[in-house]
Amino acid sequence: MKTFFLLYNMLFLYCLSQIAVMDMDMHFPRRRYSIMPKHQN
Repeated sequence: MKTFFLLYNMLFLYCLSQIAVMDMDMHFPRRRYSIMPKHQN
């Protein structure tokens, strides 16, 4: 049961990070692309 909770927590954190990245794309597109290559997703 503990491993299931850990996996669920990691998935939740991954989703949050993806939302934060999309938010960064909206506000600072040029700054992000100057640091990181553009991803096709």
